[in-house]
Formats: sequence, C-alpha cells, structure tokens
Amino acid sequence: MSASLHAALQQRLELLDDAVVACRIRDTLRRLDEQHPALAAHLRGAVSTGTMCRYTPDQDIRWQL
Repeated sequence: MSASLHAALQQRLELLDDAVVACRIRDTLRRLDEQHPALAAHLRGAVSTGTMCRYTPDQDIRWQL
C-alpha cells in the first residue's frame, strides 16, 4: 500500500471514529432525557464534539458524588 493511500485511509478512519463518538453522545443524551431531563439539557449546552470532545459549562459547577 502506498504511503498516500495509507494516509488517506487513516484520515477516513479518524473521521469515522469522530462521527461514531458524536453519535453515541447524542444517543446517550436522548436516553438521559427520559431519566434526568435537566442534566440532559445541561450537557447539551456544555458538551461539544468535533476534532475534540469538550465539556465547557457556562458557569463553575461543584459536583457532589
């Protein structure tokens, strides 16, 4: 396999991985809507996907577990 073909396939796989992650996040948020709508709404506003997945809430949050 040529180096350029290998690089093109690698890039395609990375894009596919990104799409799968974004899809799983959206699916999880849909299911979370049923159990905890407020948390799902918060995460929709705070989680972004793309080249990197990010959690950036509008305000500082203190989590208690």
